[in-house]
Amino acid sequence: MKPENRCIIDYCRQMLWQWRCVVSILVKALTAERVYRRCDPGKLGFTTTAEIQAPRTAIGQDRALEAIEFGTEMEHFGYNLFVFGAGGSGKHGIVLDHIRATAAGRTAPDDWCYVNNFVTSHKPSAMRLPTGRARPFANYMELFIEHLKASLPTAFESDEYRERRQALEAVYQQKH
Repeated sequence: MKPENRCIIDYCRQMLWQWRCVVSILVKALTAERVYRRCDPGKLGFTTTAEIQAPRTAIGQDRALEAIEFGTEMEHFGYNLFVFGAGGSGKHGIVLDHIRATAAGRTAPDDWCYVNNFVTSHKPSAMRLPTGRARPFANYMELFIEHLKASLPTAFESDEYRERRQALEAVYQQKH
């Protein structure tokens, strides 16, 4: 290290030491009485914090709330709402509240479900149903499949099926 740099560093150390001495003289230690403020629990309106709910507002986040409101009011396809912030800050609940409030003022959209496409099995077909009908449809299809699982083996083992199959085989044999 060059001598002139050493001088500068020594000077800075000396100044820092002097400032520490000045600060330690001026700054007084805080006592518990100066920090503590008494609050009358009777004025709070609750006995324990389990009785109250945390507010679902973003205090001091007016711009963020305006952006959320703007985003939830957007009615055009292809727009998304991206929310960024610290975990546990309540952003999910705040956005969900805005979405629910916006949705409450609108008519419910149709239900959509995907059904098997027997022609092109890797491309399911989208089926539009009136609002609230997709879940009952899915439940009905599950019952229908359970019914088929029980009745199809029985149908293929019946005498009637065997007779019709033999008749069709005989007709096919005569033609070929």
